[in-house]
Amino acid sequence: MAPEAVIISSGSEVVSLAVAEATQRAGLPYAVIALVPQSVLRGAPGCTALVDLSGERGDWQRLRSSFLKALAQVWQTARRPLAIFPTEDGSLRLINECRDDVLAYGEFSRSRALRMGGVDKAEVVEQVNRAGLSRGIARSLVLEQPEDALSAFDALGIDAVIKPALKPLDMDLSGMGGHGIKVITRQDASEEPRQIVQRLATAWPLSQRWIAQPRLKVGPGLERSVCASRGASRIQACQVQEQAKYPRMGGTAFWVSMDRRRDLIPAATELMQTLDVVGLCELSYLPDADGQGQMIEFNPRPWLQLGLVEHAGFPIVAAAAAALRHVPQGEVRQDWHEADWLQPERMMLALLAGELSPLALIGAGCVMFKSSTTLGGYGSRIPRARSRLARRSLRKLLGR
Repeated sequence: MAPEAVIISSGSEVVSLAVAEATQRAGLPYAVIALVPQSVLRGAPGCTALVDLSGERGDWQRLRSSFLKALAQVWQTARRPLAIFPTEDGSLRLINECRDDVLAYGEFSRSRALRMGGVDKAEVVEQVNRAGLSRGIARSLVLEQPEDALSAFDALGIDAVIKPALKPLDMDLSGMGGHGIKVITRQDASEEPRQIVQRLATAWPLSQRWIAQPRLKVGPGLERSVCASRGASRIQACQVQEQAKYPRMGGTAFWVSMDRRRDLIPAATELMQTLDVVGLCELSYLPDADGQGQMIEFNPRPWLQLGLVEHAGFPIVAAAAAALRHVPQGEVRQDWHEADWLQPERMMLALLAGELSPLALIGAGCVMFKSSTTLGGYGSRIPRARSRLARRSLRKLLGR
């Protein structure tokens, strides 16, 4: 059977599993290009072929060449445009770096208005500023050198949050302090601006440019996202709400719930149209002092909690696959149900680090075993996926 989609499987493969199950439900055969060894998708239902490129990860040029060769081989089987799904930031940057070659075989989720498709946050900021957009978008400044942070503090406040505009090719952000920290910001009230600049200078080699944004309200239930797919004729979107994350500042959510509200979608729609988005994207929002959601992050790929939206009955991957393959897609029905998503391993890390509040622990415990809850990766129905994930996590824990 000829594939109609390609999953570039990497990272923890939690996202890969969610995309694979969604494409299978939609009746779309898919091929896998694996950038991790012993992929959990090997032999999965609906998988027509799996190419293992995990041994190429240490050599960027060799990986690029091997990836394009593998993609060409898949296309030779299909002989039609493919819907291409990267599953984490590294694979997303890979296909944007060789965009023109990739587009000969199919389409992937991206901003068609930007050279790097939205991977480079500085490009997003510059496009937003050129378009004069401000509604529902956090003010963002592009830093060209560490010293620029001082003027950013004057404009945004000493508590401004600073993040790399374009993550390094290997996606290793340990230079920012480790433990999953993705931002640089004031550590406590005694830290002076010059001390923050010094920490930023140490981490600066990770990215040629950085982004500064005001510190907005953070806490359980405050960060929300618009999950959307944009095609030629329509945008189909819903909202989700983060209940807990680790680390609390600049970390990754491990408990997310569906959000019945649609208040963020109008501003998100305007931004997606300005960026000329095709396919999937996630836009993350935090409230300002007046409680109004401000967009802080644009993510043009399947995201970690994608399985939540699918589990709730919102077939967003099928909608995106149709958009990427230029196939007519009917409007998604808005009869999805309430649902929660939990990622057990990251929840355990938060617990061990003392960052899981008693209230969050009780709340997560109450929803964990409900039928409306899905576990990231471990809720997969793909044969042997859960046991493979568990063995991988054990090997990582034991350092093997």
